Amino acid sequence: MTADALAPTTTPSPIPTTLAFTITFHSRFRVGAAYPLDGLDTVTDLREPLPADHIKGLMRAEAARLLEIAACDDGLVDGTGRAEALLTSVFGTARLPSPWHWSEVTPAPAWEPAAVRSRVSIDENTGAARRDQLVMASATYAAQAHFCVETDSVISLGDAAGAHAALLRLAGRSVHHLGAWRRRGLGWVGVTPDSPNPKWSAEWDTITGYLTEVTA
Repeated sequence: MTADALAPTTTPSPIPTTLAFTITFHSRFRVGAAYPLDGLDTVTDLREPLPADHIKGLMRAEAARLLEIAACDDGLVDGTGRAEALLTSVFGTARLPSPWHWSEVTPAPAWEPAAVRSRVSIDENTGAARRDQLVMASATYAAQAHFCVETDSVISLGDAAGAHAALLRLAGRSVHHLGAWRRRGLGWVGVTPDSPNPKWSAEWDTITGYLTEVTA
């Protein structure tokens, strides 16, 4: 009997999987806080200017768009349910939490002090601001920021783990704006996955291959 045969067997523990992303800001942005501030209609919460659930929501919306899932009153459907099942298994539902966790967004080097921006509608007759149409809001900025999407359930995900990671990276890449007042120039960004960063086509092949196998 060999030494290998005598060696004790152990069940491997779940291996944490982390997908890291970098946000590059092309302009200031504002994600409204839940509290008011004297003189401002909407404010930026500098304690958490870019909440993790905001990033998750944007990525989910992009994932749904990429999977060509149509919204309807009864929920998200794609005719066969394959893409919907992948979407909900990655991002979770009200009853079934996502196996992935979105980390806090960390600026590099720091969030800039909030700057006040205004939005106004001018009365054509008086040349002054229309009543109740002057809005004052604050916005912040950083050159870059970083966040992670991680799970400790990669083993339990089984064959779906690769498709999960591919969809998350594709969804992150597809986020080009965040927050409010985008038509006013705020909130334009670029998001790139950190290493590993496979080509878009390779990621898409992973997803379509998984969906094909599921229904085979």
